[in-house]
Amino acid sequence: MLKRNRRKKKSKKRQTLFLLIVIILVSCFLLFRKNKSAREGFYVHKILIEGTEHLTAEEILSCSGIKKDGIIKNTEKNHIIKRLKSNVWIENVLLRECFFGTLVIVIKEREPIAVLKNDIPSLLCSDGKVIPYSDVFSDLPSVYSDVRKDLSSHIAQIKKIKDAFGSRNITIYFRDKERTFVKVNGFKMLIGRNEPLPFKNELHCIFEEMKGKGYTVCDMRFKNQIIFDKGGAL
Repeated sequence: MLKRNRRKKKSKKRQTLFLLIVIILVSCFLLFRKNKSAREGFYVHKILIEGTEHLTAEEILSCSGIKKDGIIKNTEKNHIIKRLKSNVWIENVLLRECFFGTLVIVIKEREPIAVLKNDIPSLLCSDGKVIPYSDVFSDLPSVYSDVRKDLSSHIAQIKKIKDAFGSRNITIYFRDKERTFVKVNGFKMLIGRNEPLPFKNELHCIFEEMKGKGYTVCDMRFKNQIIFDKGGAL
């Protein structure tokens, strides 16, 4: 009985020693592979794409030039990001290296906020970038502007108008530095550029009520008041 117990103890010790050796060997292999990858780059076994809504995974991969089961050298990462950002829909890119050779491509797509209709229709994005028109965004506010070079100054006011009136039929005219003309479901408004009256979600209810009473125009350039009129063209 005593000999049998000793054999069992020796057997357990051998098993434990064997497992310990296996763990050490695997750890050494992983460490060697990690160091090798750190020297050569990142080995890509799997690719995940996040943040896309309008672009497809195939478009992203084709533009990036990244292929599975290949190595991305550290010196190539900036070139990959540059290639991806050459797509007009991509505002920013992040390459995230994860365990087991998984590369996550995080895409930040541009957000169209209005349709520019000066000449050929195009899309104005939240970062001020103008990109080619797509009829997917036909319900966005229509914008006409005399300022052709820099449209970034319009972004904040367009967002404010969208927040106030939602998905209603909105047309905005930026004609000079002091005034902005807005048409919402046929109702015309004159809004100051420097200190516009704060927009509230309840405003469209007021306009619908006044429109029902025959008013079609209002001046919102003055603080704490709105001047309504039953005629006139802005």
